[in-house]
Amino acid sequence: MTYCTIKPKLKNYGDGLPSHKLKLAINYIHDNLDRTITLTELANLVNMSQYYFCRLFGESTGIAPYQYVIQQRVAKAKGLIKHSTMPLADISFECGFSSQSQMTQHFRKLTGMTPKKYRDLAERGGRNLITNSPEHFF
Repeated sequence: MTYCTIKPKLKNYGDGLPSHKLKLAINYIHDNLDRTITLTELANLVNMSQYYFCRLFGESTGIAPYQYVIQQRVAKAKGLIKHSTMPLADISFECGFSSQSQMTQHFRKLTGMTPKKYRDLAERGGRNLITNSPEHFF
């Protein structure tokens, strides 16, 4: 089940990763958001050292791989919060966070509100809530 309805529009911030390797890494991240994703996994996927992958990913996207993963997890959480009645604790694990408090911390940092507040606004018909906007992060 896909919760991101908008394909990320990646801006080119420099030479960075070749586009096919960037797409491979991003698809891998999206397919595995619900579990721990390591830098080693991503680097091995594109046959690079961790350092080189991290540097080139950052050049390609403008952010570190870890930040990209967090942003995508929050985007997935926003979709689940808005379109389901799942408890927030279950949503946090579904999105790959280690706990509800970890999800809340990252959610608040990226959206300016807690997941509970986001759900309350969504339930009141918050039309201004952006459910999934990966391009917002680039």
